[in-house]
Amino acid sequence: MKEIYKFINDFDIQTALDLCQNKYPQVFCSMLFECALFERLLCFLESQNITFIDFNESGGGGRIHVSLIKELLFAKLETLDKNPKFTAIPKRILKIHTINTKIREKNLSIDEAVAFLNSAFLDFNNFNRTSLIYTFTEIFNYFEELREWTYFRRSRNRILQLLHSKFTNCAGAQKYFHRLIQIYNNYYNNDKIKVAICLRGAFRGYYQHCFKGVLDLAQSLEADIFVSTWNKTFCYHGFAGAAGNFVHRNYPSLINDCPDFINHKTKLFAHFPNVFKVLDNEISEPLFPNEFVRFQNVKGVNLNDDKKFEKTLHKHMQQVLYPSKHAKETHLETYFRNTNKEYFLLAQGRKMILEHENKFQFKYDYIINLRADQEPPRNFTRCELFKIRKNEIASKLFDGGFSSLEFYGHRNAMLSFMDLYNFDKKQNLKFFKTMFLTGGIHDLLTNWCILNQLIIVPSRLQCPIDSKYHVSYLPNFQDALDKDIKTTKLDSIQLQSCIDFFNKIRDLVQKNSKEALNKGSYAKNRVYNYLNYKLGAAIIRNYNVSGIIKLPFILSKIAIQHKKEQLRLKRHLEKTGFRTPKFQAIQSYPDYKEAQKLKSHLAYKLGLCVTKTFKNPYNIPLVFMLPFKLLKIKKDHISKK
Repeated sequence: MKEIYKFINDFDIQTALDLCQNKYPQVFCSMLFECALFERLLCFLESQNITFIDFNESGGGGRIHVSLIKELLFAKLETLDKNPKFTAIPKRILKIHTINTKIREKNLSIDEAVAFLNSAFLDFNNFNRTSLIYTFTEIFNYFEELREWTYFRRSRNRILQLLHSKFTNCAGAQKYFHRLIQIYNNYYNNDKIKVAICLRGAFRGYYQHCFKGVLDLAQSLEADIFVSTWNKTFCYHGFAGAAGNFVHRNYPSLINDCPDFINHKTKLFAHFPNVFKVLDNEISEPLFPNEFVRFQNVKGVNLNDDKKFEKTLHKHMQQVLYPSKHAKETHLETYFRNTNKEYFLLAQGRKMILEHENKFQFKYDYIINLRADQEPPRNFTRCELFKIRKNEIASKLFDGGFSSLEFYGHRNAMLSFMDLYNFDKKQNLKFFKTMFLTGGIHDLLTNWCILNQLIIVPSRLQCPIDSKYHVSYLPNFQDALDKDIKTTKLDSIQLQSCIDFFNKIRDLVQKNSKEALNKGSYAKNRVYNYLNYKLGAAIIRNYNVSGIIKLPFILSKIAIQHKKEQLRLKRHLEKTGFRTPKFQAIQSYPDYKEAQKLKSHLAYKLGLCVTKTFKNPYNIPLVFMLPFKLLKIKKDHISKK
C-alpha cells in the first residue's frame, strides 16, 4: 500500500485508483465510494457480481445495495437531500457526488465550490482524506481550465488553509501551492491589460442611456472607446429591417394588441396604404462628434454618410442571389443592405483602433465589439476576458452559429474577424451576395470564423437590444389614416381594432419619450454642445506648455466646426420641418435646471470670455488681454470654491 499512499500524497488519486483496482479490489471499491465515482464503482461491482458495498463511518458503518447506487445516478441533484431512500448514504458523499456531476456537466458555480471548501475545512475530521483530496483537485483543475480567476480570488485563503494546515507533509500540497502562485502571477500580469471597445451601428431614438452603459463598462474595464456610426441619429427608422413584422421590431410590447390582418408590412400596406407610406419614412437628426469625444474614454469617432455608402451598393443589388422573388421584395433586399452597412462600420472601427495604436506605439490586448442599440451589463469584469484563449471569439450563439450582437476576444483574433467587409469587398462582395443561399448572416459569420481558424465560445457579456426608447419621434399619420378609412374594405369591428392599435402606438411612444427624458441628461448635453463650453473645455485640456502654443489653432478649428454644425442643423430643420428632440426648446427638458448649473462651470466661463472677446476681433487690446482675463477667471473660480 506504500506506493498507493505515495500517489495519494502526491494528489494523484486517479493513478492510486488504477493501482488499487488490480492489487486491492476492496480498497478500490471503498475509494470509489468515498470519492462518489459511482459510474466506475457500478461497472466494477457488476463485473465482479457484487451486490453490496460496505463503508466505514464514525460510530459504525453501513452497507449499500447496488440498486440504490443506480437510483442515485438517475436522481435529480436537488432531490437528494429530501429523498428518504438516500439517507443511508452519508451526506458528505452526496455533496461530493453533486460536485462531481456539476463539474462533468460544466455548471458548477463559484458559490457552490467556495461553500464546499468552507464546509470541508470546518468539518475536516468527518471527511475521508482521500475523497477530500480528490474533490479539492477536481474543483481546482475545473476552474483553472475555465480560467475562472474569480474563484481563486475568492477562495485563496481557504485553499491556503487546507494546503498548509490540513494536507501537511504532502508533496501534492506543495505542487498545488505553486500552481496557485502561478495563477495569481498570471492574474496580476493580466490586470495591466489594455482593452478597446468598438461601438458600431446606428444610434436610434433616445440612445443616450445605451451609450451611458458603454461608458460605465469602459470605466470598469479601464477601456478605450471607438465609435463607428452614421452622421445622424435615427429618431424614427421606418420599416427598415430584416423582417416584415414591424410590430415585433418597433413595438414589442404591443404584439398581442396588433390585429392579425395588419401585423406584417405587406398586410399593413394592403389595408392602410397611406398610413404605410407615412410610417415607412425614416426620420433622423444630425449627429456630431462632440457628443462623444468630450468623454475621456472615447479615443476615436467616425461618423459616416449612410446614403453615400448605400450608393456604393447599387451596382451589387441586382447580383444578390435570393431564395425567392417574394423574399427579396418583402425584406431580404433591405437585409442585404443593412448587413453590408453594419460590417462596413465594423471595418471602420478596426481602422480607427489600428490608427490609434500606430499613433501611440502600443497594442491592445483585447477588443470588445458592441452594437449602438445595446445596453451592456455593469457586472462584466476583466476576469471574463482572461478566460478567452488567443484563437477564440466569445459570441452569443444563434442556432448554433455566430451572432454579431456582441462579441469579444484577443486583439489579433478580433482584428481578423473585423476585416470581413474589407476582405469581401476585394471579392466583389461575393460572400454577402450568396449568404441567403447558405444559411444567412449567422452561417456566413460562422464560416468566416472557420476560415480564420477561430473557435466560437459562449459569451459571458449579455447585452440585450433595448428597443423601448428606439423611437424619439413618431410621424403624424392622422391625415393619412383618415384617407384610408374612407376607402377601407374592413368591417367596422376590424377597422376600430386597427384605430385602437394606432392610438396605442401613439400613447406608447409618448409614454416612453417622457420616461427617457426623465432618465437622461438631454438639457445638459445641449449645454455641453454650446460653443462656450466646447472652447472652455479645449482650453482646460490644453493647459500645458505645448498645448498653449497650439491653442489658438485648436480654438479656431472648434469655432469653424461649430459654425458648420449649426448651419447643418438649420438646413436640416428647413428641409424636414420635424421638431425632433434635438430641436426642442431646452426649457422643455426635465433636467433644464440642472443644465443651467453647468454655466457656472469653469469651462463655460472660459469659453464665454473667448466668444465675447472675439465678437470684435479688430479690438487688438482686448485680444491681447485675453490670456490675463482667462487667468483671472480661473483664480476667481478657485477662490469661490
